[in-house]
Amino acid sequence: MMVAKISTEHKVEVDRLESEFNRQITILNESEKHLKEMLVQSEIQNHDLNLKNQETTILLTKLQEEISRSLKTHEEEVQLRLQFEQKLNGLHSIHRDLQTKYDRAAIEILNLETLTKI
Repeated sequence: MMVAKISTEHKVEVDRLESEFNRQITILNESEKHLKEMLVQSEIQNHDLNLKNQETTILLTKLQEEISRSLKTHEEEVQLRLQFEQKLNGLHSIHRDLQTKYDRAAIEILNLETLTKI
């Protein structure tokens, strides 16, 4: 009888421990499942962020190239304007010289006309 009682108590304790063990296994399985889902979501998010990073890098490269082209074009335009101003200043100089020669020639012609009239 004593053995039967101890055996029954032992069986009850084993059943209780087994039940607790199964409950812990279920909780661990659910946690593992949840962690796997979070891992998958994190991988998807990581992939999306990598794609965004690549797009941003491509956009940055394009913008840098555009800025470089814009600066080059601006420098060329400045050089062209400087050349234009230089040529325009040269033309003004030639015009002043010709105007001075014309004025002198006109005065000389007037002087010669007045001398020939006398």
